[in-house]
Amino acid sequence: MKEKIIIIGNRRGKRLAERKLKTAKHRNTSFLVLAVVLPVHVVQGFIKYPQGGKLRIAAHATNIVTMCTANTNVTIPGADITAVTAKVTAYSNATAANRPGKKKEMTQSIEEKLLNPFQNAANANPVDAILILESGGFHVKLQVIPQIHQFEVENGLTEGMVEIKTAGGPQKKAHLHNWYSSTDGIKFDWEKSTNAANTQLGPYNSGSKMYFMTELSIQDVLQGMSQVINIRIK
Repeated sequence: MKEKIIIIGNRRGKRLAERKLKTAKHRNTSFLVLAVVLPVHVVQGFIKYPQGGKLRIAAHATNIVTMCTANTNVTIPGADITAVTAKVTAYSNATAANRPGKKKEMTQSIEEKLLNPFQNAANANPVDAILILESGGFHVKLQVIPQIHQFEVENGLTEGMVEIKTAGGPQKKAHLHNWYSSTDGIKFDWEKSTNAANTQLGPYNSGSKMYFMTELSIQDVLQGMSQVINIRIK
């Protein structure tokens, strides 16, 4: 009976599967390696006060406190909720003369006691990062992860296939080139790893737009992502 092993997870697990396939011990074993979605953006939360004066700003801050209280995604200690509420109240009661200072204190309190825990939870769960931050009443923006290493992508001779190449790794150190594809340029799926600095991927639907990225690993140390290249498939 043929044994099946399913490996889900990071690139190390996928490389392990590739090596196992080559051993006699696992000659009768089939491996199903599931790709992991690789985000190339960091979701950053921030406070965006509305226009319209103190009452609207205070109402927005109060809404953030309410949404962060008993939140199902992030647990905020009751003492922190109380502390932030006090700062919001102080701002609401502030006179025109001391209003800027009270707003600054309120904002710092929200960032430290509410936004930071939500941001940490979002960082730990990139797939649901936007949902987590918005559940606390925060606005979000995408920041592109710095990318390095130039490479080239072009349509191959066979319909639906693409040819990719990049700079080679060091000759005297173990290395792998990891290759990724995406249909939207935001979330990338791991395709394969090769020792060679070039590969062929596909087939993809003719006329579709695809995005590609590569990453060099030297002795299991990742060296950084390439830029993203998009191409119309022929």
